[in-house]
Amino acid sequence: MKNITVFTKDGCVSCKMTKETLKQLGIEFTERNINHDETAIQELISQGFQTVPLVMVDGVPKIAVFRPDKLKELTA
Repeated sequence: MKNITVFTKDGCVSCKMTKETLKQLGIEFTERNINHDETAIQELISQGFQTVPLVMVDGVPKIAVFRPDKLKELTA
């Protein structure tokens, strides 16, 4: 099983859509909200990203922004 982490922030429509799509696909994930988790912000920046959502699979950035086509690939 892959470890999937989704970096999000409050009020982000793309973040909400990413989470909903993962749930519909039956993919379990951990959410890290940058508004409530200072370490999440630092991790996002250290990976070279400044926007959310960001989906990381086993610690490697995979999907930046809402990409339902790429999210579906995680079920393979």
